Amino acid sequence: MILMPGSTGVLGSAMGPALKEDAFFLIRGGRNNARLPGWIDSNRIIAGDITKPLCGLGAEDLRWLKSRGISRVLHMAASVKFEDSLSKEIFAVNMDGTKNVLALS
Repeated sequence: MILMPGSTGVLGSAMGPALKEDAFFLIRGGRNNARLPGWIDSNRIIAGDITKPLCGLGAEDLRWLKSRGISRVLHMAASVKFEDSLSKEIFAVNMDGTKNVLALS
């Protein structure tokens, strides 16, 4: 089973449909995300935020994921913005976010 952060983004929305039966999707805003693709089964969504330690997941969320048999992480979340004025946001998502996904893994 796969955990995939970034399924609402450019790469994730292309890869996710092929994995939907074998994956759970870490989505900022969870089921309330306005960009939530229609192909995702709501039972396969976990609300999280890669810019937070352990992707913002608490002990109950971690137990839930562990019980699902997650054995791989396909990290697709990233900021593809390049404006200098957004450098802090870009760093938080791309650098800190990757560190947080690795720590969660």
